Amino acid sequence: GKNRVTKPNGMTDTHVLAIAFHPDDPNRMLAGTQAGNVFLSTNGGDNWDWKAKVDDHIEKVYFNPFGAHEAWATTEVLFGSHVYPDNYLYKSVDSGLGVWTAVDVHGGNVVRSLTFLTDTIWAAASEGFTSTNGGASWSPVSGAGLEPGWRESTNAVASVPSQPEIIYAGDLGHGMFKSSDGGATWSRKNEGLAAIVPRALAVAPDDPDTVYAETYALGVLKSSSGGQSWRSLGIKVGGFPRQGLLAVDHVTHTRVSLGDSAQGYLRMQISADAGDTWHEVTATLPVKWSGWGADIIDIAPHPNISGTILAGARFILPLAQHDETSERGAVYISDD
Repeated sequence: GKNRVTKPNGMTDTHVLAIAFHPDDPNRMLAGTQAGNVFLSTNGGDNWDWKAKVDDHIEKVYFNPFGAHEAWATTEVLFGSHVYPDNYLYKSVDSGLGVWTAVDVHGGNVVRSLTFLTDTIWAAASEGFTSTNGGASWSPVSGAGLEPGWRESTNAVASVPSQPEIIYAGDLGHGMFKSSDGGATWSRKNEGLAAIVPRALAVAPDDPDTVYAETYALGVLKSSSGGQSWRSLGIKVGGFPRQGLLAVDHVTHTRVSLGDSAQGYLRMQISADAGDTWHEVTATLPVKWSGWGADIIDIAPHPNISGTILAGARFILPLAQHDETSERGAVYISDD
């Protein structure tokens, strides 16, 4: 794209790790930073207001697409940091997002990501858990077809908004599982994965059988059969793996975005044909960080405008000079 600009106005901490759109108002956006701050924009990212310091670190932010649309934040440090948060999951208490409360997941389990269905919240944690009361209590995921111990390392969960009974779960020990009945029964979907562990999942909004998985060993894989079989898309990126690295456009469902890393510039991989071919899109870094390394660490497609994408970017000094205090960040937006 050609229309790429940073959007830091009012954002005093620009090391953004996570971005979320409000389900009812796409101009209302939440950003979470490595230092644990949350910022809110109500005008599509032109301006940002600091709302709270939730913890010492934020890894992912969400708006619940159902109910009161409360905001959530996870804090687990996945890679490259020695920051240890006080708690692993937080929930906003007020609509102004100034007050947050810690949420305990079944005795302090580590939470990697959240998935929201109509009346259930799924937590990919050190085990898989669900809550049907807004996070007040949690139950371990169970169901016929699950193998012993699979819940001990749930890595990613993805669902299909139009068909919430269809759920995919990636597990570090046992690969991919799928449920077509809301979690009552499960089946393994590892044909073609060859013991490869999915680190990020994305499901096509209009087709629950089309699933993308980002893996360390083979890059991005795709299933067009609901996980019955997988094939490599021939694209592999660098940088730290994060659940937000892979996204399908909410309007043009054949457009897939994949975050990448580069030295001296920002880089993203885009497919316009559902993963068959890819092209590289780049952007320059701010002058004061010229020559630094750059990672895209979160991608947020606009919920109802095709081609509009926000990306959280991390800038780091070359490895020999790098330490945590030298990391910087910014939010980028493309409207083409």
